[in-house]
Amino acid sequence: MMQTALLTQPSKRTARAYLLGGAAAGVVLAAFVVPRVIWPALLVVGLYLLGIMLGSTLFLALQNLCQARWSRSIEFVPRLLAAMTPWTLVILLPVLTLGLPTLYEWSHAGDSSHAGHGPLHGFKAVWLEPAFFWVRTAIYIGAWWLLSRRIARESSSTPSRSMRWAALFVVVFAVTWVASSFDWIMSIDSHWFSTIFGVYNFAGMFVSALAATTLILILHARATGGTNAIRPEQLHDLGRLIFGFSCFWAYIWYSQYMLIWYSNLPEETGYYALRHSGVWQTVSFLNVICNWVVPFIVLLSSTSKRNPATLAAVCIVLMIGRALDLSFMILPPFTGNSILGVALGVVPAAAGLALLATVVNRSIRIAPAAK
Repeated sequence: MMQTALLTQPSKRTARAYLLGGAAAGVVLAAFVVPRVIWPALLVVGLYLLGIMLGSTLFLALQNLCQARWSRSIEFVPRLLAAMTPWTLVILLPVLTLGLPTLYEWSHAGDSSHAGHGPLHGFKAVWLEPAFFWVRTAIYIGAWWLLSRRIARESSSTPSRSMRWAALFVVVFAVTWVASSFDWIMSIDSHWFSTIFGVYNFAGMFVSALAATTLILILHARATGGTNAIRPEQLHDLGRLIFGFSCFWAYIWYSQYMLIWYSNLPEETGYYALRHSGVWQTVSFLNVICNWVVPFIVLLSSTSKRNPATLAAVCIVLMIGRALDLSFMILPPFTGNSILGVALGVVPAAAGLALLATVVNRSIRIAPAAK
């Protein structure tokens, strides 16, 4: 019996290693065989996970700056998510380097076969120069890597020290997130622009981070049988944050869409013309429904904010909505009106749920004892 046990355990680990290795090899192979499908899908997955991690880091930083007490007992979840930021950056880095020629037409604008809508001029030609793009990407990733680990580590240290790191992160994050949104998402349609696009992307990522944190806390409390239960007052506060930032997302969404629709300029309307035709028109409606309509209607009541099952359902809807939102922003130029684009949008949602399961399992083992 002892020999059997000793032989069985390594075989399970070996099988798991082969499975993960095979999946990674399959993704790499597909990235070179069908790059126009795989690289955009991986970009959606990477940005989806990165948004949850960085949003959780921002949540910690803001709590430290405000010296908030209500969130002290639940900060172990955003701290776990913040500490996982470097792993998501490892996923994103090869996408932005190896996938650069596929994702961004401006990276080979000198090639007439990839000219697209024509070469860039002026500031855009300087800003979207591949070498400069890689330098900025290295700055974004390096800053987030270092600061997210520091915030996760210092959030439980002395207030003065944690506040200094939190203040630094908020300033750096405000600049780098907006700039990276322009670089990594908006430049896919290099001749289209929106001055509030970075704010729009921030609103979506922060709502998804709040939803992920809340959902993990609810699942964690259920898994531990209430040993580390989240208090109704804390649920109510998280619900209000989710409600508020969901409305903020809707406000920015409306501001961007309404101004482009009203001005009706060809260089601006082309972005929405592609995304409001065929299957993507349905996605655009679902995007608004998941990210605003459902949270707004359900969370208007204080009772629903304090109900774990109701709030968890809203969080799941919001996480699906974030996957749809990123897919809506990134995939249409590569998939057209094919149903494949919507199918690829399911991938980040599945990745997010897998991540949640991992974090919940880990948080159960390290969670602070209930007081």
